[in-house]
Amino acid sequence: MRLNLSFDAQGRPRIGIGDKDFLLSLDVRLPNAPEGLSAGEWEKRAGQDDWGEFTSWRRLYRRGEDRVLSFTVRVYARVVELEVELLQPLSGLARTDSFADLSLHAPAFSFPEELEFLAVTYGLDRSGAGYPGGYWPTAVLGRGMEELPRQALTPLVLHSTEGALAIAPANWFLTSSLAPVPGGLARGLHGAVDRLPEGFVLSTLVALGDDPFSALRELGRLLRSRGTPRGMEDHPLLTRLGWWNAYGGYYTELVRPLDAEELAKVVEGLQQAGVPLGYLGLDLWYPYQEIGKALSYRADPRKYPQGLQALRERWDLPFVLHLSALAERNEYGVSPGDPAVYRTIAQELVEQGGIAAWHDWLRTQQHLTPDLRADPQAAERWFSGMAEAFAEAGLPMLLCMHTMGMVLASTRHGNVISARSYTDFLFSLRAALAEAARRGHGELLEAWIPPGRLRAQNLLMGAVLSAFGLAPFHDLFLSRPHPGLGGERPWEDAILRALSCGPVGIGDGPGMTDVALLRRLAFPDGTVGQPDRPPFPIGRTLNQDIQAFWTERRAAGGRWIYLLLLNTAEEELPFRLDPPVPGDFLIWDGLRNEPAKGVQGRLPPGRLAYFILAPRRAGIAPLGLAGKLVPAPAGRLESAEWNGGWRLRLRAVSGPVAFWSEGPIRVETRGGKRLGLAREGGLRLCQVDGERCELIVRG
Repeated sequence: MRLNLSFDAQGRPRIGIGDKDFLLSLDVRLPNAPEGLSAGEWEKRAGQDDWGEFTSWRRLYRRGEDRVLSFTVRVYARVVELEVELLQPLSGLARTDSFADLSLHAPAFSFPEELEFLAVTYGLDRSGAGYPGGYWPTAVLGRGMEELPRQALTPLVLHSTEGALAIAPANWFLTSSLAPVPGGLARGLHGAVDRLPEGFVLSTLVALGDDPFSALRELGRLLRSRGTPRGMEDHPLLTRLGWWNAYGGYYTELVRPLDAEELAKVVEGLQQAGVPLGYLGLDLWYPYQEIGKALSYRADPRKYPQGLQALRERWDLPFVLHLSALAERNEYGVSPGDPAVYRTIAQELVEQGGIAAWHDWLRTQQHLTPDLRADPQAAERWFSGMAEAFAEAGLPMLLCMHTMGMVLASTRHGNVISARSYTDFLFSLRAALAEAARRGHGELLEAWIPPGRLRAQNLLMGAVLSAFGLAPFHDLFLSRPHPGLGGERPWEDAILRALSCGPVGIGDGPGMTDVALLRRLAFPDGTVGQPDRPPFPIGRTLNQDIQAFWTERRAAGGRWIYLLLLNTAEEELPFRLDPPVPGDFLIWDGLRNEPAKGVQGRLPPGRLAYFILAPRRAGIAPLGLAGKLVPAPAGRLESAEWNGGWRLRLRAVSGPVAFWSEGPIRVETRGGKRLGLAREGGLRLCQVDGERCELIVRG
């Protein structure tokens, strides 16, 4: 599989994989220049940079005798960079106040109708009216240009049996998108951008992969290579169990606001029950003009009269603190697009016991601030300044209500570690929405989303976010059904969160937590059992009613596969699936907690099936830590090797380890001590307890 660049009869580049064309008629256009541009001849040269060796082709575009811009196509082994540079200032570019009406096509292109695509809608199109503006970025699957969404989008992945190409902006992320244009698509700038200086450069990447998500991962790798390194993978936000009050939890602001007295009931009840929380995620803890428009980021004295720091010391629990757009007349006296204010805000969060900034309503801030759409430099300064201010204070960022431009921009900032994968858990809870409607918020009930669609988008968008280095946050969940709210499938929700490798938090009311479920989800120190990475889709199932996703834990020679199947249809359907990787595995039904004859069964609408594939040698399969939703978790099961028997190395494990075998087995420690075995439903369990433990298992 190799990238291929060629030129059509008009001298326009074509980019393909092998002999198959993927991108056609690449060209640069100025939509507001009816006289158009004339293109010169291509100049070829070779070079090398931090991405490796490349061959480039460059041509000039003129208007009359004036040089207007250059277009460079730079081809590496697995990526093409498309670069447009202005050779003179341009003005009069503006069209409409929308990401879907680009002021510059740099470049425009088309693609063959037989190609399939994965597109992600941008999250914000038209601005200038309405509130809050925008929508959740959504993964869209289809074939040919006619099935593309009409909204702005980025990234776009084109794929076929030959391979996949992922296309996205490589700079000016906050004001850049792809959008439909006559005859195809273009990468350009927001339609409100009117002037650009000489020397302004627009760079677009086209990355090669075997399938859509490997192409996205290559794209993300390249973008991250020019940003600051990540180093917060062990932050409590990503590793510890949290409790959140957000839309879908028991304390949803529009239905049941949270204050210090109510929070005390929750926290002290969970502590008495032995639930090991790592932090509290606090929503709307500050004074606001209306929801989504903050006045300041100091604790609202009506809700928290003693402030947050006193509560942090009382319970020995830090906070993940929610932020929103700033109201135009805020207590800081600044323009909402001013990045300098975030140094003050970051310090306030730290002083109040915050360990992470959960920045919500991000697209609303851009929607309400004209300069953050019309001026690319102002938009980049705002986002970068915000991220850098939090980084200086030691705070990671969780993005929420973001655009895909913000996701791409996060590749430059190592402290932006997570993002919400789709809309609020609330919008899948009919009972909660009906209650909100009874309280005067009928618009919420109209926004109900079938749980299957919510789960599918969480999984698909989670895989997209992960490709760009962000841990996907599926939002809070309820650990048991709550009367008047919903949450009928808590075990399925818990499995989705555990496998996500992102933040995991409950939103239960006082005394309403299923402690047994949380013990299967988390360890006594509050860390959540997780695999190596978030689930990615099995490509052949993407256009089917039952979609399959998988992730894994690789521990030296042992490989555990975690397999999810989701029914996205409106009727019950049968399923049967071969394992996504070759090998001899024990197939374990993770919901029924019993062995299965295969990955097969029936699924009602919106429901999940969950299978654990444990490596099997000579009829012996180490399932892992008994009773855990993720029985072979990263950080606990360190290695597994087969050499006439299994040799397992475990860390910080206290409890039973489960094995399945067709015949008798013997389990010894490294020192030769034989361990007793108990039977439980076909499994053999041995008890371990220690910071480090090595087990040898033979038939």
